[in-house]
Amino acid sequence: DIAHQQSRKADRLLAAGKYEEAISCHRKAAGEYNALSVDKAKTQTSGLVYLLLIPNV
Repeated sequence: DIAHQQSRKADRLLAAGKYEEAISCHRKAAGEYNALSVDKAKTQTSGLVYLLLIPNV
């Protein structure tokens, strides 16, 4: 995924001494990981709400 790719790219840039570029890639990766976690939380929350709305049979 994009976050993983950016993180690996940042590692390579860091090893090459390109610190500013590495920081930029780490920021992009962090943003992607954050977006993924928000999406997952929304999905889990909506699933829980659905289960709570189903009457016990």
